[in-house]
Amino acid sequence: MSLFNPALMVRMCIPCRRLEGLAQLMKTGSPFPKACTLLPITVMGRPSCPVVLQTAWCEDGLGIRVEVSGKAKPVVGDANSPLLADGVSLWLNTRGKASGKRAGAYCYLLHLLPTGGGNERQNPVFLHGKIPRAQAEPHPVGTGQVFFHSCLTPDGYTVSLLIPQGALTGLDFSENRMLSLLVKIQDSERGPLLSCADIEVNYDEDPNWWDKLQLVDETPPPEKGSVTPQKRQGPDDQAADRPLRKRGRGAIRKAGEDG
Repeated sequence: MSLFNPALMVRMCIPCRRLEGLAQLMKTGSPFPKACTLLPITVMGRPSCPVVLQTAWCEDGLGIRVEVSGKAKPVVGDANSPLLADGVSLWLNTRGKASGKRAGAYCYLLHLLPTGGGNERQNPVFLHGKIPRAQAEPHPVGTGQVFFHSCLTPDGYTVSLLIPQGALTGLDFSENRMLSLLVKIQDSERGPLLSCADIEVNYDEDPNWWDKLQLVDETPPPEKGSVTPQKRQGPDDQAADRPLRKRGRGAIRKAGEDG
């Protein structure tokens, strides 16, 4: 067993696949294809970890989906203390490169809470947080600029976020496709889980701890068991599919016939 936490030694460059129709897929609440699932080198990437983290992109924007399961108690949300409530926090640098050890104008902290809003704290919440000691603040982003979806399950929850191009400072795929990302799952039962870095370091303010996220044009391969829709044949199509009978040597060809 290694004496060192690999999350402290390695920064990953993770491919984020292109997925056409991403916006429509997210509106249905459906999961992304399995090829869009990230496998961090931290505890979050282990098969036994009850977290599924997925990313994808297309011209619609950048999509992130997180599924948390295995909870024995109800989800506890609090919009006033998002870093302490059950939910997901995203640190995102839309330009990928870190200038020094402090966040800049391209660095965002976004909170996705399945509950915690409203008078009874039962509504899902999207919040733009503030990164400590940032040397510059990015343009603020509100609920009306993104698509945020949340769903409670019997043993957890799912949150999905679609960020259109231009909603965040520097998020322009024609100019840059290298981002950096850190995802934190705050869980009242199991404690915090990170997609990279370690809870002991200043991941919350230093973008150098965040993994690279490379937007690639490669699309997810067809999944096993998926069926490609076939065009329904009409009478003419069915006739065209029938094998041609061989004619004898004395057969007469009609105009337009091959042969």
